[in-house]
Amino acid sequence: MPAEKLLGEEKSGKKGWLETYTENFGGELVNDKYSAALFEKVDAAFTDKTITSDDTFSLTSVTTSQNLWQKIWGTSTSYTNTYTMSAIQDVTLDDMDNALNEKAFCDEFFVAEGDFDELYSYVKKAAAKDETVYLFRYYQSEYFAVELSEGMYETGFYTQIVGDMSMPAYGRHYEHEDTNAYLCQMWVQLDFDIIDLTFTKDNVDTIIPVVMSPMDIAADGTPPLVTTKDGLSWWQILLAVIALVFALILLFKFAPVIVYAVGKVVALPFKAISSASKKSQEKRRESKEIKESKANKKPPDTDGGEV
Repeated sequence: MPAEKLLGEEKSGKKGWLETYTENFGGELVNDKYSAALFEKVDAAFTDKTITSDDTFSLTSVTTSQNLWQKIWGTSTSYTNTYTMSAIQDVTLDDMDNALNEKAFCDEFFVAEGDFDELYSYVKKAAAKDETVYLFRYYQSEYFAVELSEGMYETGFYTQIVGDMSMPAYGRHYEHEDTNAYLCQMWVQLDFDIIDLTFTKDNVDTIIPVVMSPMDIAADGTPPLVTTKDGLSWWQILLAVIALVFALILLFKFAPVIVYAVGKVVALPFKAISSASKKSQEKRRESKEIKESKANKKPPDTDGGEV
C-alpha cells in the first residue's frame, strides 16, 4: 500500500485514508487533524531531534528464498542482513547515470524504486543549477506486518471444539478461505518540520533558518516477507503427480528384488531356529541310542564252584 493512499496526495488534492476515516468517524483529534482512534499511542509532545553528518542508522532486511521442493510444499528459508546508512548523504547525477540499473542505485542509496524517477528529475534540475542534493535521514521507525486469515461467515452445520472434543453444531460460523490478507502497523510522523540547518567550515558554524510547511510522513505498506497460501498451485500439483508416477515406476521395476531381499531377511531367523532344532534332535537321538546300547549289553558268563 503506497503512503499516498494513507496520507493523500498534495498535488492532486486526493484525500488519504487517515483523512477520510476522520471525516466519517471523527472523535478526539491528534494535532487537530486525524482521529485518535487511528493510533495505538501518540507522543505527549513534539520531538526535537538534531542530526549530524556523522550519524548512521542500521537497516535490517530479511531475504526469503525457495528451492524446488520448498516451492512445492510452501516452505522457505530466510536470511537476515544488516546494513549501515549515513544520516546525510549527497547524491549526484553521475551517481544515478553510472549505476548498473535503477535497482542497483536504489539498493546502494536506500531509496524506494518507486521514487527513482522523481528523484532523478529533481537531481537533474539541481545539477543544471549547479546545486547539490542531499538525502536526509533523521529517524528510524518500526514496521510490523503479519499474515491474516481470510474467510466468510456462513450458516449451516460445522464442527465446534469444546475442550478436547469435537462436537457437531448448527448456526452462523466462520469458514476459512485463504490467507491472502495482512495487517501492518507503522510509525507515522505528523507535522514534520526542519527548523534550521547548520554548516561548519574552518571550525565556524553558520546556522540558517529553514522555512517550510509542516508535512506528514509515513512509509509504504509492505506485505509480510513470508506468506502462505492454502492449497497447491497447478504447477505444484503437476510436479507432485510427476514425482508420484516416477516413484511408482521405480517401485514396480525393483519390487521383485526388494521383495526377495526382504523375504531373505525375514526368513533368516527361522532358518537359524530350524537349524538349531535339527542339531538338538540329532543329539537327543544319539544319546538315546547310547542308552539303549548299554541297556541291551549282557554281562560275561562265569563258572560256579565249591570252596
